[in-house]
Amino acid sequence: MSINRWMAIASVLAALAHQGGAAQSNPQDALGAQREAYVSAFNAQDAARMGQLYAPDAVFLPFTGQVVRGAESIAPAMARVAARVKLDLQPVSASLSGPLAYESGTWTHADRESGATVDGGAYLWVWRHEPSGAWVIAAHTVTRKPAAK
Repeated sequence: MSINRWMAIASVLAALAHQGGAAQSNPQDALGAQREAYVSAFNAQDAARMGQLYAPDAVFLPFTGQVVRGAESIAPAMARVAARVKLDLQPVSASLSGPLAYESGTWTHADRESGATVDGGAYLWVWRHEPSGAWVIAAHTVTRKPAAK
């Protein structure tokens, strides 16, 4: 992602945080760090670390139409996917509203053996700011690009 896009996302989040009177310090930095932690945990196939990034009551809505509820169910499901592919995320937009932040962007999966891109689409995360100060994923959904014809 270009530095200009990152700066634009950071500016939007900072402006929204200021307008909303949020007392959170640098939420865009915290969310960026959480996103990096998620990608790192996914690519390390670390279900325990992924689980810590989801709220206990999180909801995951994959492109298959299922509904997966709770960090204890989502993390192992994601680890099963991670056993086959590596993840890359490209955030496109983000906003902050009180204790919630919304991030959307694109994702790609690369085959672990060949490195070839095998899948991709768009994602939306809803992050929730917990009383502990941590940002956790409260809702996660993905779409899939249509197959090339």
